[in-house]
Amino acid sequence: MGFIGLPFGRTAPVGAHPILDLMNPLAISSPRLCSRALFTPLLSLLLATALWSLPRRAHAQLYVRQFLGAVSGSGIVGEYNAGTGAAINSSFITSGLSSPYALALSGSDLLVANYGNGTVGEYNASTGAVINASFITGLGNPIGLTISGNNLFVADNSNGTISEYNASTGASINASFITGLNESFALTVSGNDLYVAYYSAGYHVGEYNATTGAAIAGFTSPSLGIVACLAVSGNNLYISKGADHTVGEVGEYDATTGAVINANFIGPGSGDQTGLAILGNDLFEANEGFGTVTEYDATTGATINVISGLGEAYSLAVAAPEPDSAMLTLLGSFGLLLARRKRPSAL
Repeated sequence: MGFIGLPFGRTAPVGAHPILDLMNPLAISSPRLCSRALFTPLLSLLLATALWSLPRRAHAQLYVRQFLGAVSGSGIVGEYNAGTGAAINSSFITSGLSSPYALALSGSDLLVANYGNGTVGEYNASTGAVINASFITGLGNPIGLTISGNNLFVADNSNGTISEYNASTGASINASFITGLNESFALTVSGNDLYVAYYSAGYHVGEYNATTGAAIAGFTSPSLGIVACLAVSGNNLYISKGADHTVGEVGEYDATTGAVINANFIGPGSGDQTGLAILGNDLFEANEGFGTVTEYDATTGATINVISGLGEAYSLAVAAPEPDSAMLTLLGSFGLLLARRKRPSAL
């Protein structure tokens, strides 16, 4: 067996390091070893090409609830490219809505909370077509939605409750999952932690067990002004505080304790910062007063992009892109080739 010289006097047998084999005359002289040396880098190049070609953030979909002109009584939901801000369909959903507020994604379905008629509607997240405009009925004024696994949590503003439903069927799991909140309105969830914004002699945020609904000890609500929306990423809880036409800021807090990290993470400014959504390290914020959606770096708060001219932009939902089918086929082919190379062969 031949050996290749390595730095610091170390050696490796031919075939152990395919890249170095390419520089070894002994390896090149052997057709079998030459094939091995060329094959692994080729597979690596194939995999790198496939991964690079997969759609990334630029192809993610951003859904925005807004009021526009003649349809202000009902509202609409628009669809935008989350990476570029370009409109995909500014009138993505226009039917079956009644003062829509919160949005949430459940697989290939987009759920919309209708404050006006006490329902949650179900729509196709790709086409905007109505699946079931009465997916959930009998609510007071649903204003907040969030999903954990197959569980849908609904903040019912007028009843001061958080209700739990099956996100696939709309069936009730526990209509009184959390009660006694007076005016509940914003929700977000991370793992088994459910965060709820509510009003009771001031604005508060509480942390609850997403399985039992029990309040979690150790979390103290930050001192807040007017709260509009919540978002969580890792151990960072973001709270928009601007539904009063004056403050307009997003604060960053410790998601375990509620302690302030940066009360002025974004802002302060003017307008109404009323909606938040997170995709990876991108934080999207809707400003109802300005009619904009701004994309920020969720680590630094730096502005990345702005979508303007939206009317009264309020709530948001953002969907991660799905891999292209051709790229999945390419990756599958890579896996099969790699598996074939690992089969033992006769010497």
